[in-house]
Amino acid sequence: MRNLWIAVSFGLMFVVPIHGQDVYRVNEQVTQPTLREMSQPKYGEWNLKQLGGLVRMEIDVMPDGTVGTVALVKSAGAELDAVAVDAAKRIRFAPGTKDGKPVAVRLALDLRFDPRTNIPMRFSLVPQADSN
Repeated sequence: MRNLWIAVSFGLMFVVPIHGQDVYRVNEQVTQPTLREMSQPKYGEWNLKQLGGLVRMEIDVMPDGTVGTVALVKSAGAELDAVAVDAAKRIRFAPGTKDGKPVAVRLALDLRFDPRTNIPMRFSLVPQADSN
């Protein structure tokens, strides 16, 4: 039971917005951030072991275009998860806006690792629309 409590507490650290800042979802008033820069993940043991899979995350794109909070939604194993989180943190965006001002926006990010190709990672961004 204690291990479950620790795991839940640790997981919440990655879901709570940085500095108590409001995080919006894309809607009529909030525009989606656009990709500016993304580098391929650092090669490591995962590539040598021919690991592959899909890592799904929710990321908060901050008003300065950097990635703040990263929450794992679907795991592909500890090694690929770590590579995916590192790659997500290095992505740079043109921020989303609300009323013409940059705001933090939550997006879903899928990173697919395929060791059989020359491209180690493919990605897709999915706006997390408001449920209201």
